Amino acid sequence: MLAEGNVYLKVAKPYFAEPEAAVFPEFDPSISLISENEIVYLEMNIDSLITESCQTLITTTRLGTTMFVNAPFMNPDGSKIEITTDYTGAKRNPGSPSADPFEKPGIGRIKIKVW
Repeated sequence: MLAEGNVYLKVAKPYFAEPEAAVFPEFDPSISLISENEIVYLEMNIDSLITESCQTLITTTRLGTTMFVNAPFMNPDGSKIEITTDYTGAKRNPGSPSADPFEKPGIGRIKIKVW
């Protein structure tokens, strides 16, 4: 299993074989899911420790091959994978994307529409 470059906060522990995990046990993100008028939002605290934990883009090359058939990871249409946007559709920084699902969401208490 490939795991690398993830950020772990408060009591979260990294996968034992994950290289270069960013671990910040002193930081409490105080995560909340809030429903307002049938819209769900994620609220959490973000610190510069998190936003400065950058990675490389997720691509077919970076993912390698599947375990059983040794085939590359591809999109359903057969094209190569290159995740260039975050969960909200914002463009990722190709040189140093955020380690989280939200590309540079800001510092402090943030509120992001989930669905």
